[in-house]
Amino acid sequence: MRLVQHFRDLEGREAARRVVSIGNFDGVHVGHRAVLAAARAEADRLGCELAVLAFEPHPAELFDRARPALRLADPDQKAALLAACGVDLALFQRFDAAFAALTPATFAAEVLDRALRAVSVVVGEGFRFGADRVGDYTALRGFGEALGFSVVAAPLVTDGGEGVSSTRIRAALLAGDVAAARRLLGRPYEVRGEVEHGRGLGSGFGFATANLGGVRVLLPAPGIYAARCAAAEAVHPAAVYLGDRPTLGHGPSLEAHILDFEGDLYGTRVAIAFVDRVRGERRFDGVEELRVQMAADVARIRAILEADRG
Repeated sequence: MRLVQHFRDLEGREAARRVVSIGNFDGVHVGHRAVLAAARAEADRLGCELAVLAFEPHPAELFDRARPALRLADPDQKAALLAACGVDLALFQRFDAAFAALTPATFAAEVLDRALRAVSVVVGEGFRFGADRVGDYTALRGFGEALGFSVVAAPLVTDGGEGVSSTRIRAALLAGDVAAARRLLGRPYEVRGEVEHGRGLGSGFGFATANLGGVRVLLPAPGIYAARCAAAEAVHPAAVYLGDRPTLGHGPSLEAHILDFEGDLYGTRVAIAFVDRVRGERRFDGVEELRVQMAADVARIRAILEADRG
């Protein structure tokens, strides 16, 4: 899959027409994949490439710079997920004030027609575009008729009677319900980061942990989780802690105790895939009580992961 970061970089360079799907595709969840499957089928029918137009950073980050990270996949992970869906070209359009100010007519003419050379555009339900999000599906169809591309609306994917959305997934993660997030994503929620030096406190009572930094996505609610950790060219069972370490009093942390693993991971990037939440965060009366609870947590996590087929 080819990756481009601004629509101007495509102008006048390629004559091929494309099927284009537009959206943030944050997390590339089951609803997104339904849209992409429809777009891939349309591209195959027309003998065209499939292009995706997404935005970096997420538009919400431009308009509210103080908000915490809410994205569900970092750009590298999003690119890999899109490639796995059969996307040939991904335009991760730099979303800045100038791009946000494009009118719907300019967006259709310059981005979809001139740069991406759309022959067909596939969008999800509720699609909006252009400055102040004033453009909608009906407007896009009108522009398409004038510019020579068709517009296809992919059906909404539902779960439990509600549409699958990135907003629902964020709400599930913030509630610690990684099992629900997994169902909506179609895979376990994954967090990537670099292993940093910690205080070594876990090693002191038998539970050495890899401390992750540089995480760029939303973190689930504080607590203990059963997870799998991709590290050292293998996937390992792991007990993951998220929270403020109230018993030890050393501030916020994301730590993975990788089961049955010995090795130096400092400075390497690892990926943690959350399977289930074991319990919430709590304060213990001392280190010994914490150690006993951690042993019980690890035993439960082993059972959860052994029963889970991934």
